Amino acid sequence: MRRKNEETNDGGTGRVKFRVIEFEIGGDNSTLAEGIRALTTALSKTSGPTVETRQRPVLAPPAPNRTTAAAETPVPVEGELFPEPEEENDEEAAEGSNGNGATPTKPKKPAQPPRTPDILSDIDLNSGKVSLQDYVAQKSPNGPFETYATMAAWYKENHNLEEVNDDRIYTAYRFLDIVPPNDVAGVLRKLKFQKWFDKGSSKGASKINIVGLNKVHGNFK
Repeated sequence: MRRKNEETNDGGTGRVKFRVIEFEIGGDNSTLAEGIRALTTALSKTSGPTVETRQRPVLAPPAPNRTTAAAETPVPVEGELFPEPEEENDEEAAEGSNGNGATPTKPKKPAQPPRTPDILSDIDLNSGKVSLQDYVAQKSPNGPFETYATMAAWYKENHNLEEVNDDRIYTAYRFLDIVPPNDVAGVLRKLKFQKWFDKGSSKGASKINIVGLNKVHGNFK
């Protein structure tokens, strides 16, 4: 009696066959031995269970997009395959900080020295109702504020000059042989702040007002 059992894989990947054979042999011992010998010979000539397998072809991985790879991969500098990040100069970092990690404010630039005024020669300081030297001696000013006011009053009353600037004041100081302030124009600005002078019509010009004239006429008392 022979039984045959076949199974086929519908997936298409392989096929497996199983065969089962049953034998019945009757007779004496010599007959049984001869039958077993013939069965063994027959089985040795036939192959065992056959398994057929179909493998799917292995697909190669897709090639990378050249545009994407070029965008993601940085291009090394010529002559430098793996560029290293620049290191901060420790000395420069130490100079740029004040010791606690904070960056100090930039130092202010030194102020420019004040301009040295010019000496004017368009007015004779010995002319007028009274010379500048006699007028200053009468008023006896004390300090730059009073001296400036006295000079401005003399220019106004003797030469009808309403406004003075640093050049006019500097010329008067040099005429009287008195050492002028380092910043001649700066004192004029302070006199405007003190309300003894008003702003003039041109740049750097100042005009003595009624408050300043009263100080001069009252001999600063």
